[in-house]
Amino acid sequence: DGRDYRGSLDHTMEGATCQKWSSQYPHKHNSKPGRTDKDDKDGLGDHNYCRNPSGQRRKRPWCYTAKRGVKWQYCDVSVC
Repeated sequence: DGRDYRGSLDHTMEGATCQKWSSQYPHKHNSKPGRTDKDDKDGLGDHNYCRNPSGQRRKRPWCYTAKRGVKWQYCDVSVC
């Protein structure tokens, strides 16, 4: 399910740019990045990379999108 993915893919399968995890715009959310990388077991931070954080676990890595009408989408992260 990609929970350990820590790559730099920053767009969805449909081509939408991901919203930064540290941002509440354009979509408000409850995903809170840790203060340091050590604090953040989910790999969230001041970036817009695809992740699959605990508490919101889905089938594969995903992100909130920068598109106003589309809150989130899956990312095309391949399994090794």
